Amino acid sequence: LSHSLCFGDVVTLFDKDKVGWVTSGDQVVGWGLWLPKLRLKMEIPPRVRDARFQIVPKLYYSAQKAKLKETKSNERLPETVLGGLQTSVEVERLQNISEINRLQGDVVQYGQIIQLLCCTSGAFVTVRKSVAKLEGQHLKVELDEAGNEGSWFQVVPAFKFRSVGNKVAYGDSVLLLSVRYKQYLHVSDVDRPLPTHYFEAVHEVNASPKPATLEVMPFLSHTNSSPHSSLEPAAAPTVQSCRLVHLRHTETNGLLTYDPTHPHRGAVWSTPPPASSATPRWPPSNSLWTLEPHTVEWGGGAVVATTGTAHDPPAAGPGR
Repeated sequence: LSHSLCFGDVVTLFDKDKVGWVTSGDQVVGWGLWLPKLRLKMEIPPRVRDARFQIVPKLYYSAQKAKLKETKSNERLPETVLGGLQTSVEVERLQNISEINRLQGDVVQYGQIIQLLCCTSGAFVTVRKSVAKLEGQHLKVELDEAGNEGSWFQVVPAFKFRSVGNKVAYGDSVLLLSVRYKQYLHVSDVDRPLPTHYFEAVHEVNASPKPATLEVMPFLSHTNSSPHSSLEPAAAPTVQSCRLVHLRHTETNGLLTYDPTHPHRGAVWSTPPPASSATPRWPPSNSLWTLEPHTVEWGGGAVVATTGTAHDPPAAGPGR
């Protein structure tokens, strides 16, 4: 495998200063992006499924921007005009897909413009012209399904031994500069208490003149990922880590189920199948497990006995 970052690769972003991974998940803290303050040193993110981002080339939003402008200024556009705008948006969407396919596997260089696609939500990391929640002096960073010009980030070397035009290597420390707002991705200096099994507080990811130095770490090679708009890993005969699975006991035919209400934390049971297929809530949601990698390097590949383990559902924390 190449040691250079390529378009289509899935990566994790590690902040050495705050010692944590950039993570998505509105259901946890109500922010688009956040970074957990870890209790213990860990080699993989505590919520690795939500810490995966795919490297996408610069997409274009001129037609989308024109349609939004016209519909805002005139709510009663003629159908012919509205149809023409929608056609332009569709043509632009197909051009963007073509650009993604064309650049899939090309090496990313310093100075190039990229977009970060959250693999969990299928939305782009986007800077907004509004204040951040935790640090009101900075701009808000959210996840946007379609993306816009606020989703463009220039890859800037963090140190002088790399320069514009050099290849971005895995393990490099980079700065991500918003092309539209000229602000860097930043991890807040203050945090918000949010005690869990693995972390005690969370930092907000926003946009600021003060950059966060992010280390680019590999998760899934572009050779195993899909170049399409959803950019989820392509269907394969092998199970890839971070996929949700059910674990069935071969003798009892029951599903391994986690019980967070049990007095003994981490209790796991084999839940038998119902007598009738019409039974509601089957399979139960707490019988879903995430396969997570033990190793960081290309952890998103096929899962075999030594590279994946079952964790309890994300809502209950990734305890073993």
